[in-house]
Amino acid sequence: MSDISDVIDVTNAKVLMVDDTPANIDVLRKILMPEGYKLSFANSGEKALHIAARSLPDLILLDVMMPPGIDGFETCRRLKQDPVTEKVPVIFITAKTDVESLIESFRIGAVDYIGKPFRQEEVCMRVRTHLQTQVLIMQRQRLRNTLQVSEERFRLLASWTPQAIFQTDAQGNIIYANQYWQQQFGLSADQIQGATTTWWQLIHPEDREQIQMRWQNVVTTAQAFNAKFRLQLMSGEIYWLQAQFAALLNEENQIDGLMGAMRVVEQKN
Repeated sequence: MSDISDVIDVTNAKVLMVDDTPANIDVLRKILMPEGYKLSFANSGEKALHIAARSLPDLILLDVMMPPGIDGFETCRRLKQDPVTEKVPVIFITAKTDVESLIESFRIGAVDYIGKPFRQEEVCMRVRTHLQTQVLIMQRQRLRNTLQVSEERFRLLASWTPQAIFQTDAQGNIIYANQYWQQQFGLSADQIQGATTTWWQLIHPEDREQIQMRWQNVVTTAQAFNAKFRLQLMSGEIYWLQAQFAALLNEENQIDGLMGAMRVVEQKN
């Protein structure tokens, strides 16, 4: 199995190093330069805030004690209060390893800390790990955004298509029905959604058992099917429908529900 470091490339990631001691910056630079990162530095909290807002680094290494200006804790607070930099992960670099200081670090938004004096392997590992974690978080957010856009597009298209489109859960309860369904059959959203009994009762008694059996087969085998059957409304109107049903599978390849599309082929009063 591939290690995460083999899969997620963070070469060229931007790392901002913040420390008021030039010797510490030099040590970090020598440790991190072979990793291929784009390195920048600041010798005060004020400068760090300016650089971070301007260049938006992928990660910030932040010293805690930086007299006489604002310390690392206050710098981190301001970074997290700024919408531009609030998502940038911060790792504190500090000689303070008492419990109170560590708790304060995490409380104000740091993701980790590195103790002084620096150990090359530890610095490289922690920086790489949090850069890769940030990549995963961003990829997940992009996938969520893409999925949300896709769902919105589907609902927009489904709302205006001249077919009855609907979605059910695995038990057959309708959780979505488009406008055409409601207008064509004179049913409100409340009468349709979540009412499995009402849905099955609308199927003509002579067709109901066959459709239920084929429906259950989809739930069991995930095999789609086409069918022609009658829908009988409470007004007495009868519609002959041509329908298609397909299973919806989740990430574990289990059936979450069904998607159906139906069109009217004949109407009888």
